[in-house]
Amino acid sequence: MSAAADMPKVGAPRLRQNSSQRLAERAYETLRRMAMTYALAPGARLSEIALARMLDVSRTPLREAMNRLASEGLLVSDGGRGFFARGLEASEVLALYETRLGLEGYIATLACARADESGLAELEAYLDRSIAAQESAPVEELLAFDEGFHTRVAALTRNPELIRMLGNINARTHFFRWVDMNGRRDKTQAEHRGVLEAMKAGEPDRARAIMESHIRQRMDQIVDVVREANARLLRGAGMRGAVFPEDGSRPAPGMR
Repeated sequence: MSAAADMPKVGAPRLRQNSSQRLAERAYETLRRMAMTYALAPGARLSEIALARMLDVSRTPLREAMNRLASEGLLVSDGGRGFFARGLEASEVLALYETRLGLEGYIATLACARADESGLAELEAYLDRSIAAQESAPVEELLAFDEGFHTRVAALTRNPELIRMLGNINARTHFFRWVDMNGRRDKTQAEHRGVLEAMKAGEPDRARAIMESHIRQRMDQIVDVVREANARLLRGAGMRGAVFPEDGSRPAPGMR
């Protein structure tokens, strides 16, 4: 018998494992976007059968993706009752913004201390591009610029945990920031410019104060923003139209 024939055949299991991982990652990315934009109706119980059919995956990689999203706060896992889309409550959104306030205030302080000239120059070039686009860009593009600025400030801290935490907060507040973006083009960019100028001047306290003021102003209007978010979803005017699972279930009691 040849030496090749004696070798364990590991190729097929590895291919199956890699294929399963790719399917789970694809399901995760698609569902993550749906959860971020409330394409899953708030509080609705999710049908694994319907989602598996829609995503063209088996239930194993689907459950892997759903468990991952539940751990990130983008879905709700209720033990034996299955998975639910996250709710749309003002108190929950306020809690996210309170967390964002503390997190990004510290990020601005640390970025100010650690950023070098090259990093600040790149941030300024990015801000210039976003300002140039603000007059004609659709709201979705403006939101991408807004999140991109905050993400780049976090990157200047060179702290991967802060970057990861901010990424999670951004994903969970994405829809509300989209709702709130209309009519704030000039004001948002001016506040970003203020943070940058404070960082360039080496003034961490001022950078933090401007960043916190920038976020706190939105906190004061959370109830109005959530009310508008609900109205848009009911009108089918969300970032993507809200959908219900194929089994026709609606938000479970206590999930609203």
